[in-house]
Amino acid sequence: MVIREGSSWDPYITLAEVQLATLWEDHGLEGDPAFWDYDLADHTLHDGSWHDFHLTAASAAIDHGTASLPASLLALFDAYGVDHSFRGTAYDIGRYEVGFTLRATPAYCSIEAGGEASYALSLDPSDPPLVVTLAVDNPSPNLTSALSASTLDPIGVVTLTLTHHGPEMPQWYSIPVSADGGGFASSVEVLLLVSGHQILLPSVGAAANVER
Repeated sequence: MVIREGSSWDPYITLAEVQLATLWEDHGLEGDPAFWDYDLADHTLHDGSWHDFHLTAASAAIDHGTASLPASLLALFDAYGVDHSFRGTAYDIGRYEVGFTLRATPAYCSIEAGGEASYALSLDPSDPPLVVTLAVDNPSPNLTSALSASTLDPIGVVTLTLTHHGPEMPQWYSIPVSADGGGFASSVEVLLLVSGHQILLPSVGAAANVER
């Protein structure tokens, strides 16, 4: 098939020709993209509605893009400060294809024996249409963990509180926290230092050469 514009005899390049010349684009896949709530019948512009491109776990589009880009395109992205990171294993539609990532703030806390530490749990991005269930894997009988809620919505924050009631000795703890929802899962590890001491070491650098 040849596609021409008006009376021009210069045909448009076909999709097959594009894919043949740019192998990194030759990854087409047919199937249901399975968006969360995309309305295919909505063709009205500027009416305040927004299409939702979040993929469900059943989508045929997840991780079916290319895993590498041409060096020339990467250089162009870098020159203009364009973020070309991707979620999952390939360049598809980015953050919308993996559901969510569980975040913890801060990443670690330091307390004395018998003390208490708190972490704020949130989701990234903050707009997937789902609610996730949280679980904490307590690694030690010297710790008690408590969540302010067992579920977390995209714009909410759940507080994880760790209480220490073990011996008074220096100890690092790594506490896994997991989130499941909508067919997706994510986990994060928070760190807790009990009865530790911070030691600041001097910075040592190479002496500069001085001409006399």
